[in-house]
Amino acid sequence: DQTYRSEHNDSGLYINPALLPALSTNLRDRENSQYTEAVKNTVLTDTIQITRLNAFIGKTVTITGTLYDKQTGQPLTINGKTVTASTTLNVTSETGEVKNVFTFDAVGMQGKTVVATESILVDGKEIVSHKDLNDTEQMVFFPKISTILYQDANGDKTANDGEKIIAFDLDKNGKPVQASDDTKPFDTNVTLTDQVIYENLAPSKVYEVTGKLMKVNADGSLTD
Repeated sequence: DQTYRSEHNDSGLYINPALLPALSTNLRDRENSQYTEAVKNTVLTDTIQITRLNAFIGKTVTITGTLYDKQTGQPLTINGKTVTASTTLNVTSETGEVKNVFTFDAVGMQGKTVVATESILVDGKEIVSHKDLNDTEQMVFFPKISTILYQDANGDKTANDGEKIIAFDLDKNGKPVQASDDTKPFDTNVTLTDQVIYENLAPSKVYEVTGKLMKVNADGSLTD
């Protein structure tokens, strides 16, 4: 059989290259989106469509997946373990579809991008893989925002202009005062600007940014 046979050579397995299976994949979150929140129980599903399986009809193939950190180009590790998933397919036709589900703790991954790679194994040997870290369909993005709150004295300055980043409290009359040894009250109408810096948001999508001022207590907790 010239299309599939075991062979003890460097590759360990021979398949006519013209008949190798072909993979196409897309990685999405629970909402079928490529943009997801970095939370503890993150679930990403890679849907893998496979064609040209003619040589493997009647066999069972294993499809293994590994998540990569796009920024480093290295496998994604959480608590010292590489994030992987695998499934099997009993081949009954020349095409098939499987899903690899990655479940992991993504807390702290804001601003990162992960990429799924997939391999097909037969009898424990890899016969074909799709490991393109630049394939956008295999990526999921974790958005990140950060903010800088500052007193906008002139109405047209930014934090980069050296405006003072402040904290304030309320005096017994409910007026804002500086939360420091200098308790000189601000004017009744205080203008604060919160500069929002964002990364990894979906292009061409409209976002609404809302903000709320909170009081920082001595123990670090927040109250309205």
